[in-house]
Amino acid sequence: MQNGEALQAYFGRVTAAIPELFNMAHAICGNCDQAAYALQYTLVEAWLGDGHGVGFREGMRYTLRGVALDAVRDARAEPQPAEFTWKGFSASGDTVLALIAQEPLETQRMLALRYGCGLSAKRIAWLTGVPAGRVREALRRFERRAARQSPARAKGRAEVRIVRAVRRAFAHPDAAMPSMGAIYRAFEAEAAEVRKPKHLAARVARRIAYVLLVALCAVIFWFAAALLQPAVQEAPETPAAADAGAR
Repeated sequence: MQNGEALQAYFGRVTAAIPELFNMAHAICGNCDQAAYALQYTLVEAWLGDGHGVGFREGMRYTLRGVALDAVRDARAEPQPAEFTWKGFSASGDTVLALIAQEPLETQRMLALRYGCGLSAKRIAWLTGVPAGRVREALRRFERRAARQSPARAKGRAEVRIVRAVRRAFAHPDAAMPSMGAIYRAFEAEAAEVRKPKHLAARVARRIAYVLLVALCAVIFWFAAALLQPAVQEAPETPAAADAGAR
């Protein structure tokens, strides 16, 4: 497969995940330009990693979180703070999302960061400037509110319902997200500047490294066992045996 066709095939595979990834980055960074950068970096990293399988999408989320947090850290070192462009959730037919949309923007972002991005209260506090105790209380308060609005059979599943509602909202393209055509063109340009390793060669290299590591561990284990083994001492002769030898 030619490189252009491979790029298109890969992009087609990740297209469905792009709105969620951008919305995660936008909630973390608070700025749409930083979110677009984090998205592009994540797409290229996933392309180079040639990920497949069930864990591929979760791996992209993990990479995206790290890149977006780094972008926030770098932006805070700049003299001019980036514009805050995240607008929160819009009311929809979903009961939980409608409740979230009624909250102040600060609380909405806490909910997005916790239930949509999987960040801890401590990390949310660092991003929002709100003490971690207040973050935890806001999350607990909303969970109680969502539980009161839940059907009787779902009373104990408020957190699960919030996660699903936020993930569904993240799955829809945000108005601040670049078009898919613009995202693909930027990705294509970035991917053209880096060399994608041959899949077979990379797999063989990993296997060789694994075999060498196993062999090294075996040698270390053998030496450790030899050093720890107690020396065999000869039993002292009994008096009877000594007399017999004297005769």
